[in-house]
Amino acid sequence: MLKHVCKILLNEWRSNLLIAIEMLLITLCSTYLVDHLVAQFYQINRPMGCSIDNVGRIRISKYPPESPDYIAGRDNDTLENEAIQTILSRLEHHPAVEAISISRNSLPHQGNNNSNSLQLDTITVERALDRLVTPSFFRVFRIEGITGTREELIEALEKREIVACASLAQAFRRTPETFFGAEVHLEQSGDSTSTTRVGGVCKPMRIDNFWYTWYSFFHYNPGLYKVLHQYYNWFEFAIRLKDDAALSFQD
Repeated sequence: MLKHVCKILLNEWRSNLLIAIEMLLITLCSTYLVDHLVAQFYQINRPMGCSIDNVGRIRISKYPPESPDYIAGRDNDTLENEAIQTILSRLEHHPAVEAISISRNSLPHQGNNNSNSLQLDTITVERALDRLVTPSFFRVFRIEGITGTREELIEALEKREIVACASLAQAFRRTPETFFGAEVHLEQSGDSTSTTRVGGVCKPMRIDNFWYTWYSFFHYNPGLYKVLHQYYNWFEFAIRLKDDAALSFQD
């Protein structure tokens, strides 16, 4: 009986080979699909490094001249600057608001990002995410420090130092503790560089749920307040409500 079965397999080796190839391809594709889905599930459920609960984004725009609320006879740039400063001040002092921040290409779950290159000793990290934020950004998104408290991260930005994420420290082959206080060189326009101190190291903040943790750092430039009226569409205004706030964002 076995000899007969072997003879049948030998006589039909061509069709059996095609079936074997088909099964191999199906197995490989199924394995890849399952592996991809498992990896995506793991990636989506990784910590974001920030909290977006009770956080909303405010978009500021101006009335067109044909609007009944448009104020004619005023300098538009001055009016916009006054309006933006008034909006931000009222929001910041509202009893339901915990914190408000200004940033540029730095919010999670949005598609725009800035990058910069940093150098320390003989190591250069290309295209690290460069997040221009006000110090209160850490309060709005509740970003935690590794080498210190959240308030120490805020103080570092206020002193014009940078706050680096832990993954950036790993890229420079440093621990967060040894990376803290390091003097790094940042690329500037015109092939020039500037030296700045790492004033804090925080937990990595991801772009969104589908990307791995990217090398990134935060910095603050008080000069952004001077150009808000000109580039208010370029900046992001994020607001966090208190956990016990009775008002909604619409209110």
